[in-house]
Amino acid sequence: MNLQELKTKEQDLENEKDSKIKLLRKEYVILNDPYKIGDVIKDHHQTGRIISKKYNLGAQPCCVYYCHKLTKKGEINKTNPVCYIYQSNIKQQNND
Repeated sequence: MNLQELKTKEQDLENEKDSKIKLLRKEYVILNDPYKIGDVIKDHHQTGRIISKKYNLGAQPCCVYYCHKLTKKGEINKTNPVCYIYQSNIKQQNND
């Protein structure tokens, strides 16, 4: 084994470790996601009805919900019809 082979193997191990950590974080987020498509959720400044989900796998893994932004009357906001709400910011859930 020469120095270049050592560096290559080290990089391969580092990449494998990063992949496994990502999978672990994604599993954590999925297992701790209480909301489903169609649920109404609220964070510190907006309310939305979930359209789809993505995963934030950074330092604080959580779901990011793509939502129809709702008015106080529960209708879709005409000026800003969509928004993103982070699971870590959710204040309450309404099942409508």
